[in-house]
Amino acid sequence: VYPTFTVGIGVNAHLGELKGSVSFEAFDNHDSPMLVMYYADWCGHCKRAKPHFEELMKKNLNGVKVMAINAEDKSNADLVKSQNIQGFPTIRWYPSGLNSDYKEFEGDRTLEGFQDFISNMMKNN
Repeated sequence: VYPTFTVGIGVNAHLGELKGSVSFEAFDNHDSPMLVMYYADWCGHCKRAKPHFEELMKKNLNGVKVMAINAEDKSNADLVKSQNIQGFPTIRWYPSGLNSDYKEFEGDRTLEGFQDFISNMMKNN
C-alpha cells in the first residue's frame, strides 16, 4: 500500500502512485530535482526494483522528490505519452521538474544504486 503522492508538502522525498485526475502543471512548474520510476504492475523488473525504490523514500535526499508512476493507469496516460515512455521500468532524473532535460537511470536497481545515482546527479547540477 502506497501513500498518495502530494505536491507541495515540505518533506525530503515523496513516493506514491498517482491516482485520479492530477494536474501535471504542478509537476511541470516544480523546480526541485526528481527521480521518477514509470512502471507497470505486470513487469517483473519493476516488481524487483520497487522495494528498493520504496526504501529510497525513507532516506534524507536533500530535497529530491521520489515518485513512482503506474504507466498503465489511464489517468496517467497524458503524462506517460508526453514523456514518451516505451519500456518498463523507465527511471529518470529530472534536475528541475518534468519539463527539464532528463537523464535515464541505467545503474543497479538497488537502494545503493539509486543513492549513488542521485549523489552523482546532485554533484553535476
